[in-house]
Amino acid sequence: MLPVTFGPDWTVTPRVAAGLLGIEHRDVLRLIEHGDLTVQLENRTRLVELDSLLAYRRQRPL
Repeated sequence: MLPVTFGPDWTVTPRVAAGLLGIEHRDVLRLIEHGDLTVQLENRTRLVELDSLLAYRRQRPL
C-alpha cells in the first residue's frame, strides 16, 4: 500500500499538529527546532507540512 501524500501546500499550525500527534504544543516546537518536522514560513507564522507530520507519526511508537 502506498502512503498518501499531500504535498507542501497542506499545512497546519503547531497547535493543530500537537492535537493530531496527541502531544503538548511545546513538544511540537521542540520537534520543529530539532528538524524532525518540516515547516514553511508564511509571514511570521510557522506552518507544519502535513506530510512531515504524518511521517513522524508513523515512526513514533504509540
